Amino acid sequence: MNEFEKRIRSRIFDLEMLPSRGGRVLAGVSGGADSVCLLLVLAALREDLDFDLRAIHIHHGLRERAGEDLAFTQDLCAGLQVPCRTWYVDAAAYAAGHGLGVEEACRILRYQCFEQACLEWEAEGPGPDGQNGSCRIAVAHHMEDQAETVLFHICRGSSIAGLRGMLPVSGRLIRPLLEETRDQIETYLREKGQTWRTDETNLDPSYTRNRLRLQILPLLEQYVNPAALRHLARLGTEAARTEEYLAARTEAALERCRIPAEGDSGTDLSLNGNGTGVLISLLLQEPALLQQRILYLLLTGAAGRKKDIGEVHIRALLQLARTGGSGRLDLPAGVTARKSYDRLIFRRPDPEVSEAASESGLLDRDTGLPVSEEAYQVTVFPFSGDMGSIPRNKYTNWVDYDKITTLPVFRKRQEGDRITILADGRSKKLARVMIDAHVPAAVRDRVVMPALGQEILWLPGIRASRKYRVTPETKNIMQITVKGGNESG
Repeated sequence: MNEFEKRIRSRIFDLEMLPSRGGRVLAGVSGGADSVCLLLVLAALREDLDFDLRAIHIHHGLRERAGEDLAFTQDLCAGLQVPCRTWYVDAAAYAAGHGLGVEEACRILRYQCFEQACLEWEAEGPGPDGQNGSCRIAVAHHMEDQAETVLFHICRGSSIAGLRGMLPVSGRLIRPLLEETRDQIETYLREKGQTWRTDETNLDPSYTRNRLRLQILPLLEQYVNPAALRHLARLGTEAARTEEYLAARTEAALERCRIPAEGDSGTDLSLNGNGTGVLISLLLQEPALLQQRILYLLLTGAAGRKKDIGEVHIRALLQLARTGGSGRLDLPAGVTARKSYDRLIFRRPDPEVSEAASESGLLDRDTGLPVSEEAYQVTVFPFSGDMGSIPRNKYTNWVDYDKITTLPVFRKRQEGDRITILADGRSKKLARVMIDAHVPAAVRDRVVMPALGQEILWLPGIRASRKYRVTPETKNIMQITVKGGNESG
């Protein structure tokens, strides 16, 4: 056992990548240097660490030379006496059918095949450790891959969770080579006299990750710091440790401010299996970072996904929590956040409540003006900069979210209310606006409108404040809509 193999053995042992009494390891092998190295090391360690080893090769149906990679992998496995299974997938068709890039489609299909192969292997009977669920999936990601992932997440915009990059152990997935460099991997292969295949698509800079690996990382090493790659990978490791600590702190903080389920029966904000919430006074006692993480945890949990949920939504939720009185915010995946007194409740869509029932009694029958806070729906999202995309209908209004300091309060008119009617800041009394629009006197005191202090943001279908109007420089939009309004009116 040489030094390289000893390092991998220690890493597998220290990070508990395998069950203590062995198990099963399914190695993903493409034929490239990284996966060939992984297979050779695992083959060298299988007796010492007492595990069964198999290989899996995925043919993506994309490259003319893919058949040669397959033949090479099969010959390599045969020489090492490692059973090899091949899966054929149509990555191009999958990408087209699911609206994905080819890279992403290949990744998804690979891991689907890995997981299915593991399940089928486990179904054959107990492994060396006497358990059925002992299969691990070994993949060949190394230090450059980690640095590339961390840099990609930094450039794309990421939280600490994203900066952690790839984990050495994630469920049944293990990455024994994650702390090794590509040079160390190739040196090991040369010492063993082992060749490998080269995937020509890995040299195509039109792919974002290839561009990072082939162009950006070398420039950082040449002009910024020769150890840039190693430092980025180390940042990923430190971020993983930090995220693990913060995740535990977040869970504990959430439990401190969560609304007890038994204390909510009989209220319109009851936690009846369709929602979850926190006591705002306790939430705001937590450090600012934990406040944000708690809200993110609640929102993604209610939505059942992380897609389309970003910083703008967490900012909006914090503003809602700090807003006096009651309030409501509509969020991705149909989730609604409602504030009432000291409670902030996240509710999932209830499929048993019809749209017609939810709109009942929200609008004045004669004028169509909102007479209930429940008539409004508020969402926030980034602005594309296209001024032509601003809605022109009566029942939707966009405001510049970054110009406001708090979420609007939905209320009836008060003495001193005004609406800014000109870009230079000149305003008009709300009472005069209503009179000029011929709003019946009997309706004026019933109308509910979004307000910021004495500034009325919008009198639906009649006039919107110019104070917070959208401009080409706007970064984020707050959209206020009236549910059940006649958009064609």
